[in-house]
Amino acid sequence: MTSAAPDENGAVALTGATGFVGRALLDRFLEGGRPVRCLVRNPSGFEAESPARVITGDLDNQSALDELVAGAETVVHCAAALGGMARGDLHRINVIGTARLARAAEKAGVRRFILASSLAAREPGLSDYAATKRAAEQAARNAGDRMQVMTLRLPAIYGPGDRNTAPLMQAMQMGLLPEPGRDARFSLLYVDDAADALAAAVGASGDPSGVYEVSGGGEACSWRSLAAAASRVCGRRVRLVATPRPVADLAADLSGFTARMTGRPSIFTRGKVRELFHPDWTVSDDAYTRATGWRAGMSLERGLTRTLETL
Repeated sequence: MTSAAPDENGAVALTGATGFVGRALLDRFLEGGRPVRCLVRNPSGFEAESPARVITGDLDNQSALDELVAGAETVVHCAAALGGMARGDLHRINVIGTARLARAAEKAGVRRFILASSLAAREPGLSDYAATKRAAEQAARNAGDRMQVMTLRLPAIYGPGDRNTAPLMQAMQMGLLPEPGRDARFSLLYVDDAADALAAAVGASGDPSGVYEVSGGGEACSWRSLAAAASRVCGRRVRLVATPRPVADLAADLSGFTARMTGRPSIFTRGKVRELFHPDWTVSDDAYTRATGWRAGMSLERGLTRTLETL
């Protein structure tokens, strides 16, 4: 496995560039003048607004993956299927797709493979999504020993334009915050910090291979501290609404029924409920700071302010 210093101008192959975090990361690469090629399933509109080289295809398309990684120094894999999809689709995209991409990268001589994983992978028994993210991490490590593999387990990510956290943000704007588990502790990461963390992995020196957990800095959140921060940002009291587990399960079942009727996947599933009620999603990112020098720069209140003002 090579441990040569990274080339500041080395080409990056990026998946998930049209996603919430991937788009912010692409902006950083382009601002820094780094050559980027992106795997995009539907390039309509994307090509017109981005100077990055576009490879049309997805994780099922081996020829597109081979073209994506050819000549790249680093691969950053942000594409993933979220919870709510069928178990088979989650496995096909998150596990098989990651394995296919990592093998292509190793074969092409890519120096470093960076996987944007999820903190949910720490508890793979909670949901199908968590299980496939954990399996994706192993698939990347199994690709071969000639390539550095860094895995970043990211916590819940929020920021302007995020559809997944928008219902929560809208509820806080109305003065309400569901509380699924009074004693739960968790980490939140602003989207710009998430992009910066991934960019730091690209530029890290030596061989920083390993699994890293990344947080938003500061102390872990509780629902109570999140409500207090939102109250200060909104200028009104944000009340906690106790959410018993049976109520959350019922809401997930109703969301699943609606999803089946409309043909659209539901993010709010029984698995997501188990994740929300898990008591400990706290993180220490000291190891990642030592490896890359990165630290989160956005405080929770500033991040909430920027997010809520866009709703």
